[in-house]
Amino acid sequence: GHEVSSATLSIAGAAVTPAKFTASLSYTVSAPLADGDHTIAATSADRAGNSGSVSGTFRLDATPPSIASITNIAPQQVITGPLTVTATATDSGSGVARIELRRDGQTVLNLLPPAFSDTWSVSSTNDGPYSLTARAVDAAGNTGPVSAPIPIIVNKNQLAVTITAPLANLRTRKPVDVAATVNEPVKRVEF
Repeated sequence: GHEVSSATLSIAGAAVTPAKFTASLSYTVSAPLADGDHTIAATSADRAGNSGSVSGTFRLDATPPSIASITNIAPQQVITGPLTVTATATDSGSGVARIELRRDGQTVLNLLPPAFSDTWSVSSTNDGPYSLTARAVDAAGNTGPVSAPIPIIVNKNQLAVTITAPLANLRTRKPVDVAATVNEPVKRVEF
């Protein structure tokens, strides 16, 4: 059987004192490890004196990615239909896994590497003003800061005005009331 007392553990070449169990070792670092690659090695022996060892490396990435930037949408841009969105961000640790395109704080599209570009259909977005932001997430799950908002206007339905009075081709010498209908809310209709 396994000789629990013979087990050793080291991190980055430095011996540490793990908790020893029948089939495993456990160790919690007392201070955070630096970002980057780290080695870990363990040894153990059985009661007959046969020993075994295992080692490996792991990468620690606790640093969030940079602030993301939407590169192809201008402030006050009017969006009338599907739009290709491109963004950039950097991460020196595990790399950027995705950039979230956010409309008024809600993610509407994930831009994936390597291009970080995709089409936003806007089909589920009502006409009106919105703010777009972006946020990068790295492969370790760290979330970067939200970018500054870019104000946009979604206008999928073009405004249509229909004159409902007077009747078409009406000839009269008297004053008439003029009326119109519109296909979406407006502030006013001028004649």
